[in-house]
Amino acid sequence: ATIQVLANVSGNAAASLRLISGSGDASDAFIYLYGQGGSDEWSFGLDNTDNNFRLTEQEGLGGTVVLAVKNNSNQEVGIGSTTPYAKLSVTNTAAIPSFIVEDETSPDSSPFIIDASGNVGIGTTSPWGLLSVNPNGLGAGIPSFVVGSSTATSFIITNGGKVGIGTVSPTNTLSVGTNLFNVDSSGRLSS
Repeated sequence: ATIQVLANVSGNAAASLRLISGSGDASDAFIYLYGQGGSDEWSFGLDNTDNNFRLTEQEGLGGTVVLAVKNNSNQEVGIGSTTPYAKLSVTNTAAIPSFIVEDETSPDSSPFIIDASGNVGIGTTSPWGLLSVNPNGLGAGIPSFVVGSSTATSFIITNGGKVGIGTVSPTNTLSVGTNLFNVDSSGRLSS
């Protein structure tokens, strides 16, 4: 198929915009943005093969997809994927994090992160296990991990590494209940 340029807008020779219909066999309709010499290219539009919206880093919609929005009742969005399978699907083929939440300091030294392997880190930029929690950035008295609420805690790991079951303030390495029994750092059991 032939490409038909419906509109061509040029700036100061540094950037241009084209509205295009009929790209390749799919006859996609898309808008193509490119910088000086075509070094920075972006296309976005409707892919005629599946009626999905696509954003790519080249002229046309058939290459590497940066973002895809599925045209169905589920309103699925894919980043790095042409076939999202959930409300948000991220396909990561690079060695960079798949997802990160930071505060106003960027890069943050203690974010929430999902790395390229799927490991989750809280308070760390390099999770070393499936779930890694680094309490170093927490304030005094804030636990590293809690199951329950502030009024009914079932399980707690303090910032200092003490474990409590049925208590919010373990006094030893392992404390169960309100001093039902304790295990100290030497492994001695006491009640």
